[in-house]
Amino acid sequence: MIEVRGLTKAYGENVAVQDLSFSVREGETFGLLGPNGAGKTTTIRILACIIPPDSGKIVVNGYNVVEDPLLVKAGVGLLPERISLYERLTVMENLLFFARLYGVEEPALRIKELLNKLEIQDRADELVSKLSKGLKQRVSIVRALLHDPPVLLLDEPTSGLDPISAEVMRSLVRDLSTQGRTILLSSHNLWEVQQLCNRVAVINTRLLALGSVDELSEKFLGPPKVRLLLEEVRKEVLEAIQSVNSVITVERRDKEILIGVKDPEKAVPVISEAAIRAGGRILEVSVVRPGLEELFVRVLKDEMGQDSSGG
Repeated sequence: MIEVRGLTKAYGENVAVQDLSFSVREGETFGLLGPNGAGKTTTIRILACIIPPDSGKIVVNGYNVVEDPLLVKAGVGLLPERISLYERLTVMENLLFFARLYGVEEPALRIKELLNKLEIQDRADELVSKLSKGLKQRVSIVRALLHDPPVLLLDEPTSGLDPISAEVMRSLVRDLSTQGRTILLSSHNLWEVQQLCNRVAVINTRLLALGSVDELSEKFLGPPKVRLLLEEVRKEVLEAIQSVNSVITVERRDKEILIGVKDPEKAVPVISEAAIRAGGRILEVSVVRPGLEELFVRVLKDEMGQDSSGG
C-alpha cells in the first residue's frame, strides 16, 4: 500500500531524510518513530504530496507521488502535526469547503455522519476558533476521512491532547484499523505506538530499525524473559532450568531467576514444572518484556556508537 525506496530530501545543506526505505502493508497500522528532527514529518509530507522528494521512488495506493500526485491525494487522508483549519469559519463551513475540494457526493450528509461518529455533531455551527485542541483534532480527523480514503497519514495525532481526548483518538485509530485502512502513524508517545502499531520503523534521517516490537526487542535487547521468584534458589533447580530445551540464558539475582526464552508463553509451564521437580518452591512467575522506550533508546545509542566508531 505504501512503498518508499531510497527517499532523500534536503533543505539546503540540512538533510532531512537520507536514503530511507520501508513499506507499509495493506490494512496495517505502521509506526514511524524518531527523535525531533529525524525526518518523520518530512516523510509524511512527501507521502501526502505536499512537498516533492529530491530522489527515490515513493508509491502510495499504487500511484507514484511524483508522477500521479492528484491520484495519490485522492486516496490519502492526512492529519497534519499542526491543525490546519480555518479559524474564522464554523466546523460545518470548514468541512463543506474541503468536501467540495475532494468532490464528495452529498457532502452535508457525509459530514453529519462523521460528526456523529466522533460525537461532535453539536459543534457543527461553532467557530473553529472557539474549540479546544482536542475538538479541533476531531474535526481534523473528519476532514481527513471525508473522501473515505484507504490510506491515512497521522502525524502526532494525540500531541498536546488531554488524556480523555487522547484516548478518544486512539480508540478511533483502532476502529479505523479494523475497517481495513492502511495507517501510518508518527508519534512521540511510545506506549501509544506499542498499543496501536503492527510494526514500527525507527528513523534518524535514515532507517535504523524495522519490524514488530517483539522482533526488534529480541534483536537489540535479547530474548524475552521468564521471571521466577523462588523461596530458595538451589543448584539442582538452576541445573533443571538450564536443561529445558527452550531456555537460552539463565541469570540469577538473589532469589529471582531471569530466564531468556524464544516463546515465553509456551516455556512458562515447562520451566515451572522443571523447577518444582528439582525441589524448588515458586513464589511468583511472570513474563518480562522490554518496553518500546527501552528499545528506542537502545537503537539510538547503537547508532551513535556506530557513528563515532566510523570516525
